Amino acid sequence: MKLSNTISAGDVIAVGDIHGRLDLLLQFLDWVQGSNAHVVFLGDMIDRGPDDLMVLELIKALKDNPSDMGLAKVDVIRGNHEQMMLDASNSADDMLLWFQNGGNRAQSKDIFAHRSWIKDLPFFKTIGDTLFVHAGIWPNVPMNEQNEDDLIWIRLPFLNNTGDLSKVFPDGSIKRVVHGHSPINPGKPDIGVNRIGIDSGAYFTGVLTAFNATENTFKQFS
Repeated sequence: MKLSNTISAGDVIAVGDIHGRLDLLLQFLDWVQGSNAHVVFLGDMIDRGPDDLMVLELIKALKDNPSDMGLAKVDVIRGNHEQMMLDASNSADDMLLWFQNGGNRAQSKDIFAHRSWIKDLPFFKTIGDTLFVHAGIWPNVPMNEQNEDDLIWIRLPFLNNTGDLSKVFPDGSIKRVVHGHSPINPGKPDIGVNRIGIDSGAYFTGVLTAFNATENTFKQFS
């Protein structure tokens, strides 16, 4: 793991699962502000941490007006916790499931007010030779046949894969996957074959991880 403070204009910087940790998000923004970088949030902005609503409001503002923070662009990927929140707004059973998985009961009404833009969040993003996704992909399934639920929930079939990505991307356009969702090494990134996991378990370790995909370097906040 190569740590670096260096950011150049246009660098693509992915951010792991924040889970309501506004304090860590603010540290990240203090670092990246004015860099003219392209920031990609990998989902699970909410749940388990204390400041879900403020995290959502801040990321929404960044997404809509990245130049206000001196950023070139901000993309946000849908995570399984965002999906649970969306489902909870339609079903009492799903509401209970969301609360059981860290959903913020006290702020739920205000969080539901963010449904419209969260419904529009993509399940993945490709930039250059890198796929950015919340959880991962099925190793041997073409990308256009992947199940959206797997993109936000999958663990071991993806994490344990040691093959290349040729069956997922037959044209060879994608060489690696950057993802969150699975804090395999709490407090640290998880670097596998053709994948980089940057969920460092922020809500329980107090460590948020960012990955500069352009420079292949990491930055952590605690």
